[in-house]
Amino acid sequence: MSQFHSDALVLFGAKGDLAFKKIFPALHAMVKRGRLNVPVIAVARGDWNHEQLRATANASIKTHSDGVDPAAFARLSSLLRCVAGDYSDPATFQKICEQLSGARSPAYYLAIPPVLFGKVVEESAKSGCSRGARGIPAQWGTAGSVPPESQWRGQMPSRPRYASRGTLAKWQG
Repeated sequence: MSQFHSDALVLFGAKGDLAFKKIFPALHAMVKRGRLNVPVIAVARGDWNHEQLRATANASIKTHSDGVDPAAFARLSSLLRCVAGDYSDPATFQKICEQLSGARSPAYYLAIPPVLFGKVVEESAKSGCSRGARGIPAQWGTAGSVPPESQWRGQMPSRPRYASRGTLAKWQG
């Protein structure tokens, strides 16, 4: 398999159960091993701010890992960006674009219900945020969870790269 390196990670579903149980602990572990050094743009529906994001990540790591490494958490916190909004609202995707300023090959981690994959890909493409991006649906292996190739074709420049649930750390390196 060829190496793919992204220069930003956009995490959809940052307030969800998968992010709380698996993704935040994996991001923390990646930082501890020196494998994560790109901005992590946490996208969540509804109202949310950076302090709530940090508090959620901290609670997640305390609950679902071997504990919080203060230096690693400080580094992770410095990488975290928060975008709150609705996945159907173009303004949400404009905020993501602003956070991606300068990123040329972001990875989109879709920790959201599969029914929303198409909408997120469509709105990302409309906003221009998906240029150079790769999509990673978190629900690989569940019936109907992988978006049809037709949803990605023309929206993202290359065939999407898929990762299974809980394999974010393995995917990153």
